[in-house]
Amino acid sequence: MRIADSKCRIVLVGLMASGKSAVGKKIAHRTGWPHLDNDDLVEEAAGMSKQTLLSTKGEAEMRRMERLAFDQVLEARAPLVASVAAGVLLDPACEQLLREHEEAFVVWLRVPHDVIAERIADKPKNRPWINGADPLAAIIAMAVDREPVFARVAQDRK
Repeated sequence: MRIADSKCRIVLVGLMASGKSAVGKKIAHRTGWPHLDNDDLVEEAAGMSKQTLLSTKGEAEMRRMERLAFDQVLEARAPLVASVAAGVLLDPACEQLLREHEEAFVVWLRVPHDVIAERIADKPKNRPWINGADPLAAIIAMAVDREPVFARVAQDRK
């Protein structure tokens, strides 16, 4: 698949604060393609922010909404650029769908863990998975589960 292909969807994956939204917006601006951002899609569907959704309805409902956003990314008319929630890919069915999607060009935004920790240190309330923990330790713990998934779905997979 070529990136210039009109049926292409560039799908950005990575840990929280890896830049999925920012990079997605820049690619969309350069290509003229729409950008589907996970947080925006969840907020639109739920009628509230992800943080509010999580605190009022719980993790299961937030994950359900993230799955709806993920399905929307895979079903939307291409070309497009999309940012996918890291947690949704922990579901093996979602991982497989993304790996097998013929139009998805998956890009893993790899950012050093200490850089991510610095990015989120000033905004812990916007990052409920940190829960007052040491940001670097929390990021490293998340990376253990998520980075192998990112490696499997990323386009440079063998």
